[in-house]
Amino acid sequence: MTTTGPGVLILGDSHSRDLFGMVSSAFENDFIVGITNTQGCRPHTEKKDCQEHYLKIKNFFINNSYIFEHVIYEQAGFYLLLDENNNKGTREMFNKLALTDKVENIKINEAYVNQVTSYLTQISEVIPVTWFGRRVEPNFSPLQVLSRGCDYKFSLRDGHKVVFNNLDKYILVEVSKQENLKFLSQNKIIKYNFQKDFMTCEYFFWSDGDHLSSSGEKVFGERLPKDFLVF
Repeated sequence: MTTTGPGVLILGDSHSRDLFGMVSSAFENDFIVGITNTQGCRPHTEKKDCQEHYLKIKNFFINNSYIFEHVIYEQAGFYLLLDENNNKGTREMFNKLALTDKVENIKINEAYVNQVTSYLTQISEVIPVTWFGRRVEPNFSPLQVLSRGCDYKFSLRDGHKVVFNNLDKYILVEVSKQENLKFLSQNKIIKYNFQKDFMTCEYFFWSDGDHLSSSGEKVFGERLPKDFLVF
């Protein structure tokens, strides 16, 4: 730190690990740290050990605020949604659908979004925080991919993108009420086009239905703005 100055910390679940890969491939910065995966927990995860884990992270920031100048948070989007029966969101909401099915009756889990916002707001009282919005998660199953081949032009299901755009809008409203907390829409910045951004016969940009591969991290990392690490 004596040679680099305060660092940037990437925080979140396994999806923030993708962001860490994007940032590491795109920026020459000697002090980027990731607290990613965090045992499969998020600030809204109700398990006691998850709550304790995020409490420890928050307390570390409060007691060592001089170490980092910016915290960037990302997590899986489907956990912030509710299915057609108001059940908590899972990958299965999308995985069960055929590519020609319409995505509908998916709602925002406002309580979970508000819990994350509250947690990040507490951190932002000592270190500026950016919530990097969740990219739209295609959730094409392995069978759907293998049965169509590498030259198939995949596209999102009808209504799929709307769900994540609505999630972005809701989070933006909640986050904009806070002074040192801001929201950036990943979908607007990266501009995912799934006819070319899912796979080619040379590269597979996703390691599964919602995580990036190392190739994806590099390709999409190049689309991050030059001032992405600056609050």
